[in-house]
Amino acid sequence: MDDYRNADKSFTSLDLSGDDGPLSPLDKLPKPGCDDSLVAFLKAAALTPSAQQCRDAMALAQMSGVSPEQLCEHFIPIVARELGAGWCEDALSFADVTIGTARLQSMLRDLQRVSFESRTPEPNASTVLLVVPENTHHTLGAMVLSGQLRRNGLSVRLMLGATPDDVKYACDNSAFDAVFVSAVRGESLETLRRMVESVRSSTSASTIPVVVGGTLLELQPDIAALTGADYVTSIAEEAITLCNLKTKPIPANMMGQ
Repeated sequence: MDDYRNADKSFTSLDLSGDDGPLSPLDKLPKPGCDDSLVAFLKAAALTPSAQQCRDAMALAQMSGVSPEQLCEHFIPIVARELGAGWCEDALSFADVTIGTARLQSMLRDLQRVSFESRTPEPNASTVLLVVPENTHHTLGAMVLSGQLRRNGLSVRLMLGATPDDVKYACDNSAFDAVFVSAVRGESLETLRRMVESVRSSTSASTIPVVVGGTLLELQPDIAALTGADYVTSIAEEAITLCNLKTKPIPANMMGQ
């Protein structure tokens, strides 16, 4: 990733006013700035009244030299965390955070669609089932992980709001090389244990590795022992290595083509 820390902090000078019009003339857009500056710029856009302004901000950031990969894997997650922190500190309303996060998720989907729509995994690529348990409201992390796995050439099936029965059905009827389970703060260990058990009880997937990852690991480092998972990690590359998955990373200069 490019180093933004020593550059001009002028992203925040852009005009974010207006309902649906452009954020600013392109001649006001600075060269890639520091992390804090760009994060503040994208956060302000996510919190404006118009969804179009958030899309404009993403487009302007890319025109300034920020890649889709950087937006997806670095800046959008940081902005999402700042929105959550704003709620915890009573600086933002629940509605602000909900709408802002939904816009970030929409932008993430758009960026990923452009990056991967013309690319299909290799015929022998490893296939991962990425599970977000039911009643989990924070799905952005799993969406980011899905993009990271696809960028490594993996085939990914993302299941949102899944129950243990859903996971077992998927494993019984499709061939997967690994199952990754998202575990956010507040997730029930019993739910995670049942997710792992649903894979173990599948007639066709009982021996494939199960990885649990997410923010819950920060609070429960012994999740593997408590849930029966084979591995616990929140790092995509580490999970890929642990599960011995076949990868063929997409070169950064090919993204979005």
